[in-house]
Amino acid sequence: MRVEYLLWKAPPGNQLIGSEIPSGNDPRQPFVGVDFFGFGTQSTRELDLSSIGTQGANGIRGTYGIDFVSGSIETSFFGMASENSSVSVGEADLLGPEFGTTDLISILTSVDGNNPGTDGRQFNQKVAVNYQHSAWGLESNYVINTERLLFRTYYGAGGLQIRPLVGFRYLKIGERMEIKGGFEELTTTPPQPFFETTIKSETSNKLYVPQAGIRMEFVHPMFTISAQPKVGFGVNNYNGSVLTNQFWSESDPTHVTQISQTRFAPTFEFGVNARIHLSESFTFNVGYNFLWANQVARPGGIIYYNTSSSNPNTGVSLQAKNSLDSYKLHGLVLGAEYRFP
Repeated sequence: MRVEYLLWKAPPGNQLIGSEIPSGNDPRQPFVGVDFFGFGTQSTRELDLSSIGTQGANGIRGTYGIDFVSGSIETSFFGMASENSSVSVGEADLLGPEFGTTDLISILTSVDGNNPGTDGRQFNQKVAVNYQHSAWGLESNYVINTERLLFRTYYGAGGLQIRPLVGFRYLKIGERMEIKGGFEELTTTPPQPFFETTIKSETSNKLYVPQAGIRMEFVHPMFTISAQPKVGFGVNNYNGSVLTNQFWSESDPTHVTQISQTRFAPTFEFGVNARIHLSESFTFNVGYNFLWANQVARPGGIIYYNTSSSNPNTGVSLQAKNSLDSYKLHGLVLGAEYRFP
């Protein structure tokens, strides 16, 4: 029986919040924004998610195994605490190019699927992005004892043992992103009172994955060093939604669009571990675990930053799209194992 503390993270990467710009330059850097309300030239830029999810969250993993002559059955469960992270820009940060910053933060959109970054929503008061991530999973594996595949040694005897394993994994990934931005300009004619735009994007992924791997261990009476790669080929049943409220103006109502599909989803996991044998029954372990899954829906990727020229004010502002990304969950593992006599 093994219980482990996890400090894992799953950052979404540097996903851009908005569309690309026509020049092809990086919109994360200041560029000349679209003139509106007769303001003249404005310096603006777009935000991304590069600072999201970099701290990691606490979790726990429990494993219970039973040894037989032909092999071992091991079942484990892990769960991560909900991780919340954010990035924000306030009015004091928007001081104009003479301060080395920008006048505005923009979320640019394409128009009718063409001309990237030709329109969009600007904010001059505040912009805040809040991101929430959670994950948990269950897996069961059968680790095969065989003298025919290289060789096998037993606890305390010393040497290298290599054993194949087969099993099944269930993985649940839930993420949510909320963007809030404010705009106000009272010096123009007509004046624009303050109004706040809200964008919410949520995804839920359920992965069902048969898997196979190899457990490699170097056993010493005082310690054990192990490495365990596993490859899986399964399916991901996912759904997602995108909500916008007052995207263009106060008169732009709430819009919600949704996606739901099942796709093939490969996975790969690699764990390294060092165990110190405090006694024949009790060990302490420290390690690192890396889990990768492809074809996963993520909140930053399913937003289609596009508007309709025929119905720009009352139509759907932004939509949910079937866009799948890779997912990486990795970090530190600390734990202890007890082997019943």
